[in-house]
Amino acid sequence: MKKLTALLGLTAITMHNSNIFGTGKNYAKLDEDQLQKIEDALAAEGGPDATVVENLQNELTTAQTAASGMEEAVTAALQLNGLQITEGQSAVEAIALLAQTCKEYGASKERGHSKPENDGKEKADDTSDPSANFAHNKIYDESKYTTLK
Repeated sequence: MKKLTALLGLTAITMHNSNIFGTGKNYAKLDEDQLQKIEDALAAEGGPDATVVENLQNELTTAQTAASGMEEAVTAALQLNGLQITEGQSAVEAIALLAQTCKEYGASKERGHSKPENDGKEKADDTSDPSANFAHNKIYDESKYTTLK
């Protein structure tokens, strides 16, 4: 009733009681000016436009689809890494757990392979070729065998 009285510019709406019709309900009397104010306000405000409602419904459906897809992806990533999903865990908490686990995996030196560490910098090799001193490389002597030209 407060919005209606503010709309009509009244301090209060007078309620009348009549038991003539046997209803016993209170009713209000409005004059033509007050009814016209209500009519103008309803026309100015208008109802929700059908296209606006449809666009909002489409946006909601798209957002819900994206959110469910993200939740499924996070759940699959957690299960792939052997992590447990707890009851009531939000997607943000699950992503933070996954990020922490990825950081632990990245910092770990315990790898199941022998890939050498590489910092991307070329290292100078100061040692000469050790194969010149191998016994099988000393068998051939150029002084004994001449090379045909």
